Amino acid sequence: MYNNNLYNKLTLTALIVVTTLISSNLLAEPTILEVKTKDIVVDGKKAQVYAIEQPDGTWGYYGYKNSMFDVIVKNTLDESTVVHWHGLTLPNNQDGVELTQQPIAPHSEYHYKFKLTQTGTYWMHSHFGLQEQKQLEAPLIIYDVKPTAPNQDIVLMLQDFSFKTPESIMQNILLNAQNTAPMKMNDNSAMSHNTKAPADLNDVKYDAYLINYKDLSNPQINLVKANRTVRLRFINGSSMSNFWINLGHLKGKLVSVDGNEVKPIISNKFQIGMGNRLDILVHIPQKLGYFSILAQVEGTKSQTGVILVNSENKKTSIPQISSQASTTAPALNYAQELQLSPLNNTSGINGGMGANTLENTNMQSHNSKSSYTKNTNESIQLVLDGNMKDYIWTINNQQWPNSTPIYVNLGSNITALITNNSMMAHPMHLHGYRFKIIAINGKKINGALQDTILVEPHSTVEVEFYADNPGKWFFHCHSLYHMYRGMMTYIQTKP
Repeated sequence: MYNNNLYNKLTLTALIVVTTLISSNLLAEPTILEVKTKDIVVDGKKAQVYAIEQPDGTWGYYGYKNSMFDVIVKNTLDESTVVHWHGLTLPNNQDGVELTQQPIAPHSEYHYKFKLTQTGTYWMHSHFGLQEQKQLEAPLIIYDVKPTAPNQDIVLMLQDFSFKTPESIMQNILLNAQNTAPMKMNDNSAMSHNTKAPADLNDVKYDAYLINYKDLSNPQINLVKANRTVRLRFINGSSMSNFWINLGHLKGKLVSVDGNEVKPIISNKFQIGMGNRLDILVHIPQKLGYFSILAQVEGTKSQTGVILVNSENKKTSIPQISSQASTTAPALNYAQELQLSPLNNTSGINGGMGANTLENTNMQSHNSKSSYTKNTNESIQLVLDGNMKDYIWTINNQQWPNSTPIYVNLGSNITALITNNSMMAHPMHLHGYRFKIIAINGKKINGALQDTILVEPHSTVEVEFYADNPGKWFFHCHSLYHMYRGMMTYIQTKP
């Protein structure tokens, strides 16, 4: 016989459970991220830098795909700031830049809220003045809904450090530029891509290079288990430095670039430009007690690193590792970029990604509407140049903030040809989108999806993206002092 009272009780219980779940989700407290000062020790000397931490000391933010990024940024500094979520495709008013919001005043806060639709390794950093030079940055890691628990994650944020203030560094750059480089930067007779000198690789001589705020005099030590796989999440958060990653005795499997999966590349050496991220899997062998993971600055002997220690050999003696390598690292090049391809093969417009795939790539990343699809193709030119004597850097012969926007039609497939006429490499970053590399120096490739690409001197890179994310989106060099001196513009969608 049907028990009506039991049915009512079960129904009531189910309603209470559902209501509780809904209420707990609605009443979930936002995550607090505090922009604050941080005391560190570099080469035995005390220094004060910036950091972005949660109240419990967690550095940065760790979330899950399809969850809400519900964050209040509290600025505890005595100066304004604004924090950008590098690599995320998100609504324009959530981008965390001076183009779309007022700076966060001292001792005030700003609330961000949007859905996370990506997975991978990203980061957050100041987009205000020269604050990034003082390490105002943190990891932003997004796991899948069902993370693979067996693997250990280690985040490695590469940083360049100076005891000087960023303003002093800028002044020194200007003085050195005026004294040593009267020529125009695109003078091919003065220097070609194939004969680039160390002076053209690094504008700043730093006091130290760090990983996670530590140098090699007191490196971060991570315990790892033998016969296990470790995911090394490299983030190049430096202001003006590109690195060669050296895994030493370990073989690495590069599986993701800028949060996007790629067909694995096996090596023990990798290149990483400013703003880029690499996810590298390493298998910890039974033998040996420790493993040095090093990052050497291109054009120098300077290096930084961390140590992985086999947890079964905790008492292993770890020798002091010098901050100077035995040989000078060469300049980064396109060899790695030419090998990269997406894990899931795609082909289509202009020899690159098909229109439908492009739409899926970006449109799933935010609240765009399918009605934006127009299936039209547009091309834009982005010419990078500079004047070393005045240390002025330009895009399309315009210096930020005296720049006119680059307009594209919403819903169009955009092909962008980036031409670097200068003698320096420029890590170019596009906000709000991921783009696909489709050609390097005219050679068509089925390249990776990225949000930042290091464009070598006197070379061209062609990328494409689907313009489905409405708004004004910065496109700029991620060399901090190049951006500060003008190499920035923005792309604006038209209905």
